[in-house]
Order: sequence, then structure tokens, then C-alpha cells
Amino acid sequence: MFMKEENIPLINDRIIRIMEYYGYSKDNFVKRINLNPEEIIPVLEKKSEPSEKLLRTIEICFPNINPNWLRYN
Repeated sequence: MFMKEENIPLINDRIIRIMEYYGYSKDNFVKRINLNPEEIIPVLEKKSEPSEKLLRTIEICFPNINPNWLRYN
């Protein structure tokens, strides 16, 4: 569990990096991902770990992003 908690900011940072790379604001990223803002905003604010659903949605919405990089760096 400790190792997983330690990884939370890293994966959140990678999601933020994707958002910034494409020039999205938080609101526009939420719209692009098309999930409930309550599932995404806490991740972007580094308050929670991304769900599997969010990770899969990012992989679908941004197919040029390497899923291994996103998940494991």
C-alpha cells in the first residue's frame, strides 16, 4: 500500500502533463474526457488516485499517449 500511495502524485502529474500538452484548462479537459467532474477534478488537484475508468478513458481519448507511460512511467 505504501508504494502505491507514493505513486499517486506521479500518475496525477502525468495526467496533468497530458492536459497541459494539449492546452486544456481543467474545465475543457473534463469536457474532453466526458466523465463526471467529481471523478477528474480531485485527480487533477492530487487529492485522489485516478480510477481505472479514468485511465481507460484517457487512453481512448488520447490514443497517441503510451498507456505504459501513463500508468507506470
